Amino acid sequence: MKHTLLIATIISVFCISCEKKISKEAPLNNYLVIGTQSMDFIQSDSVISAKRGEAFLYALDLNQDSTVDFQIYLYYNYSPCVHSAEIRFDCLSPDAEVILNDSINQPAVLNYGDTLTAASNWSNGSFHMAGSHKRCEFGGGDGKYQTNGIWYKKSDKYIGLKVLKEGELYYGWINISGPDTEFVGSATVHGIDYREVALD
Repeated sequence: MKHTLLIATIISVFCISCEKKISKEAPLNNYLVIGTQSMDFIQSDSVISAKRGEAFLYALDLNQDSTVDFQIYLYYNYSPCVHSAEIRFDCLSPDAEVILNDSINQPAVLNYGDTLTAASNWSNGSFHMAGSHKRCEFGGGDGKYQTNGIWYKKSDKYIGLKVLKEGELYYGWINISGPDTEFVGSATVHGIDYREVALD
């Protein structure tokens, strides 16, 4: 009986110590799966748009340190004969990068479940997402909108983001729907998330 009780106690202590080891915070991975939400996930569902003749800036502080890392830039130019609009994604510091499409210089249209890694096609700069232009017949046009950009009519997609700050690396994503009308003066930001990752 004493031996049985001793063995049961040893097994219990072993199980508890194993449980504590398992429950410790896991080491940081060097990748991020898009769409997986952390404690820092921000639900947005904000429609962003520019007023006629004005620019609108949607600021994005990826790791919430009170420094704006990225912005979505929308511009709507209007005259009686010419309408034009653009949506652009800007990296605002040398340490902020976005994943680009492999063939053109625009933010890649990513899907839920895609993976961000160090090998992704990262770049820093300002990148066109979508645009539209119309000139009236009186001004030499045909009065119809011409649209461009790979984010035109893309719904519930993702942009991959990366920021390096004070030796800490963060991967993140913004869940966004591009314009779905010929006039590309608006977009919808659904959510934003980030995760600290291991330096490669």
